[in-house]
Amino acid sequence: MLFNRFSTTIEEDLKKANLLRDLTEWSKSAQDELETLQKSLHAEKSGKKVIIERLSMQLCDYES
Repeated sequence: MLFNRFSTTIEEDLKKANLLRDLTEWSKSAQDELETLQKSLHAEKSGKKVIIERLSMQLCDYES
């Protein structure tokens, strides 16, 4: 590790640091988007469940 540190140029180190920073930011952004999509999915599922329950109740009322 120490040898590798001394065998790279400053430019290479900067590229690596920038790449690491960019990948970290991308990962954070992707995680945030995933959380938002999961919340949206949960809300949609809950809404659909309510609709299905109402339709089921209407169908039961219609059949009786």
